[in-house]
Amino acid sequence: EVGAGNEYTFTVGETNNFEIITEGASIVYASLEVVVSEGGNVSVSPEGSTYPAGTSLELTFAASASYTLASVTINGVEIAPGQISGNKYSFIINSDTVVTVVYKKSYTITTTVGVGGKISINGETVSGSSTVKVAEGTDVVLVVTPNLGYKVASVRIDNITVAVNEESSYTIPSVSSGAKIQVSFEATTETQYNIVATAGPGGTISPSGNTNPVESGKSKSFEIYPNSGYEIDTVTVDGNAVAISNNKYTFSGVISNHTIHATFKAVSPTSDFIEPEDIDWATTGTITIDISKQTKVSAEVFQKIKTDYSDRKVVFESGSYKWIIPESGEITCSSAAGDFAITVNGGSNYNNIASLINMKVESLNYKVVTYGRSIIFPKGTELVFYMGGDYSNKPVQHLIYNGAENKLVNPINSSGVSEVSVQTATSDGWVTVIYNNDSDIIFSEELQGYYKIAASASAGGTINPAGNQTIETGGEIVFEIKANEGYVISSLKVDGVEVSDALGQTSYTYSAFKNVSQDHTISAEFLMQEDYEQSLENGGKNSALIVSLIIVFLALACAATLFIVKWRQEKY
Repeated sequence: EVGAGNEYTFTVGETNNFEIITEGASIVYASLEVVVSEGGNVSVSPEGSTYPAGTSLELTFAASASYTLASVTINGVEIAPGQISGNKYSFIINSDTVVTVVYKKSYTITTTVGVGGKISINGETVSGSSTVKVAEGTDVVLVVTPNLGYKVASVRIDNITVAVNEESSYTIPSVSSGAKIQVSFEATTETQYNIVATAGPGGTISPSGNTNPVESGKSKSFEIYPNSGYEIDTVTVDGNAVAISNNKYTFSGVISNHTIHATFKAVSPTSDFIEPEDIDWATTGTITIDISKQTKVSAEVFQKIKTDYSDRKVVFESGSYKWIIPESGEITCSSAAGDFAITVNGGSNYNNIASLINMKVESLNYKVVTYGRSIIFPKGTELVFYMGGDYSNKPVQHLIYNGAENKLVNPINSSGVSEVSVQTATSDGWVTVIYNNDSDIIFSEELQGYYKIAASASAGGTINPAGNQTIETGGEIVFEIKANEGYVISSLKVDGVEVSDALGQTSYTYSAFKNVSQDHTISAEFLMQEDYEQSLENGGKNSALIVSLIIVFLALACAATLFIVKWRQEKY
């Protein structure tokens, strides 16, 4: 008998039959795939590609010369920079996992920090004189922390004084060169309070440590992140449990000393995939299925949705993305389970995509979302993706990678037409797009110029496409105008100018929007056919009346002229 976790070795000396019997719970194994961009490598300890669920792994990152670590994502969830310490990151693997590591060209931030405090750059604490490597195109988040009895005197970036916010933070957006940061502190007599911030194993709190001073009445925020394979267990402030929002807790209007402490717990290994019994079907309205811990879903779930809940919207929700399946939408899966996991800034096409983007615009912020397509999604499926707080209320361009031609193209809209797609991220950094079963999706800052064409139609007919249409510079678009039965087109105006060819028609195609270089409007109006014909008849009568009046006016004018001439002849 061999106990759990032990090994037994024996040598076969001759032909024998063996029977090996295992008892107890079966072991769930999880596979590991590490995708690394050019510019560095990653080692995993312990080495391997398959592990028993619940195994703790450590990643070690090594960037090549002139490169630095830009991002690490695990099953689509980006790891906060502050969680990576000494180029190492530990996590627990509970299910099949894809780790995507991206290196980018690096720039050097030179820091000079005076006596009386410290700073952090993207979560890395710095004091005195030092240098920090940052990735091209990333934001540099500077947080200044004075010691007790000190306050910030000045913050200078490349010899220019800048103002930090209430929490002594300043962001340099999308770096494209090195920078020099100088921070000085001065003694203060203002009332200050201190917040002691600590965290247990399995995650981080930032800022951390025994000294986090706050001026009386001001605010200070702390960000709390579990490592992959862990989850936040408790957060206590002054010994009392508190709730946090978006991994953040904020002390507002501070008037006393405080403590904040976070603990974490390992996430229990999950089964091979989510089964119907794992889902709360009793909820009313939208059915939400949590895929944050297990992204593989049994095909039996899809069948149950089809047979019993086709009238309901279904959301497969992870921490950083959501798949929204419309009512009556049928998921197609040819295997025992479908995997909803995405890869961010990785995948086999990532380097090609990065090269294409950099050829157009250097130092552009973007994210590449890759889906392995083990599931065919129904028409109308939405992908909701978390871009991050830096994209709050900003435009985000949506592009598709065409691997066959190695180029970036615009997505297909609901009408089946390729068009520019620029969405505005929500205030907390989410963006929603229609998903058309594409393998590689790009979300970026505006990559190319575009213009708007506002299309509208009155009652009695339609214009297609309708609403605000986004067209890339130099692009083209065709509008179909169609009157309802018994109606005709009574007016079609482009930028306020009537298109006479369309008048009186039941349908009309307008295709003159080519090589677009400015905003436009197109509006259609419709009338019942008899009303339109009556308007033409009335218009003809009005024209005849106007002509008659002109003739009368001219006759009167001529008579008056003759009278004046005759009068003058008689007088002289």
